[in-house]
Amino acid sequence: FLFGLAVLIFTGAATWKWGLWERKWDGKTRLTVVVIGADKELSLWSYLPAKQIFTVLPIPRDLFLEAVNEMGKVRAGKLYDLGQIDKRGEELVQFTLQKELGVLIDGINLPPIDMIRFKILKAVKKSETINISGLSELILADGEKVYVLNYDSIDKTISKYFYDPVIENEQAKIIILNATGKEGTGGKLARILTNTGYSVSYIGNKEVFLSRTKITAPYNNTSVNKIRSLMRVNSVEIAPNSADITIEIGTDYLRYQ
Repeated sequence: FLFGLAVLIFTGAATWKWGLWERKWDGKTRLTVVVIGADKELSLWSYLPAKQIFTVLPIPRDLFLEAVNEMGKVRAGKLYDLGQIDKRGEELVQFTLQKELGVLIDGINLPPIDMIRFKILKAVKKSETINISGLSELILADGEKVYVLNYDSIDKTISKYFYDPVIENEQAKIIILNATGKEGTGGKLARILTNTGYSVSYIGNKEVFLSRTKITAPYNNTSVNKIRSLMRVNSVEIAPNSADITIEIGTDYLRYQ
């Protein structure tokens, strides 16, 4: 019964919005979302159609994270409330976890119908719960204890449990050019892409800054569309003679770093 209901509910692609941004899941690539519990508990839910495996990664409340958009360091359990100061709680949670864990996240707190779809999928498919390993303890000035990520350790976990074989099989080669003027932005993006299954062949800087991120590719395929979604770019410039996908990171991307 549950399987039949799942098939019925998943007829058509899951759809959600980020403000004016609308994206449809193709049902073939990995889908990863952040779920915020009633008590502000955070977790990543991820489904891999190729292997029909559902993966859950709980986020410890006392995990100490560097929030995006220069919002400072904060416990995971307080991320949402910090973002709500300017009514961007979900955005701060999604992009901080994406940056700190090095994982490509497709959305957060899906609309009710899509959340029902996801929960049914979790119930009828093989499910695994993994934990963040390699954490170290840190005592803050106020005497409170928090946990700090080991980035090498979390990268091994993410690249093992959250990679996308569809992306890996397309063997896309990525060139990253940092046109923001902020050092390290290209490397942070490369980390997310590598953990997902992309091959980053070059990371460099551009002398001329860009206000908007630009993506150039020889064609449009799953790999390109996934990058377009990640970078919040509406269109891709097609260059048939190019052998690689080139990402020129503009300053508009810094709000996610």
